[in-house]
Amino acid sequence: MNAEIGVKNSHSLKEVGILTYAFGEERYLDYAVNLALSLRLHMPDLKRAIVTDRENAEILAAFDLIIPFNAEFGWGVAHKTYMDRYSPFDETLFIDADCLVSRPFPEELQAIRQFDFTPAVEEVLTPQDSNIFFHDLGETMRRLKLEEIPKFNGGVYFFRNGSEKTQQMFSEARKLTDRCHELGLRGFRKTGPNDESVFSLALSRSGFHTFYRDQGRLMRTPLGMHGPLAIDVMGGGTRFVKLGILVQPAICHFCGGFVNWVEYRGEALKLRTHFQISEA
Repeated sequence: MNAEIGVKNSHSLKEVGILTYAFGEERYLDYAVNLALSLRLHMPDLKRAIVTDRENAEILAAFDLIIPFNAEFGWGVAHKTYMDRYSPFDETLFIDADCLVSRPFPEELQAIRQFDFTPAVEEVLTPQDSNIFFHDLGETMRRLKLEEIPKFNGGVYFFRNGSEKTQQMFSEARKLTDRCHELGLRGFRKTGPNDESVFSLALSRSGFHTFYRDQGRLMRTPLGMHGPLAIDVMGGGTRFVKLGILVQPAICHFCGGFVNWVEYRGEALKLRTHFQISEA
């Protein structure tokens, strides 16, 4: 792996760009290529950067910048607390590799760019609420003297690298990751807490009180879905009912086992066929 950030282009880019991760198992590289192809189809003017621990012809063709994985930052999803250290862009939209874009999203991108740091927040939680990522959410919040925290899926994050508040938030997230057991954050897989729990606490601790609310337009997961998932990655968009509400996200996050669904595999094949790339 080339030690320089950006195998194709090593200079820092003064613009908004896309960042994703794909390291460890080979399948994550396959997911990342599928994501990149969907971005190339629908948001071709955005530069695409990937953090990875390997190179292959598909990665080199699908991404504009290749950034070497740094094992010193750890493994697993807690690695997201170092997104700021990796991004070559002034403004970054991080998208998980297991997402697919099914339509252009210029309006949603413009809206999220009004914030220094934000996920696509669905609601806020108080100490009276519960959350599966904490042993006792109320106790964690009381220990940190927090009145509320945002709830979201970490499939997308936007951040402005030059912002002092953003730098403070990332620093706080890394500190909280080190304190995960003390604070009662549940482990996610074998690599520590999940990014949502860490970032939700860090955002509140860093004084972030307003967030991007996408109303189901930028990104959603099929978690909590009722009925069919309708998706046409060639431009027809995505539609499904989530927790009783119709959502139409530009980005569908096929988290966990959803990447094994026929909907994901079929749409990924469409993209690879369109761009004449062999199936993963």
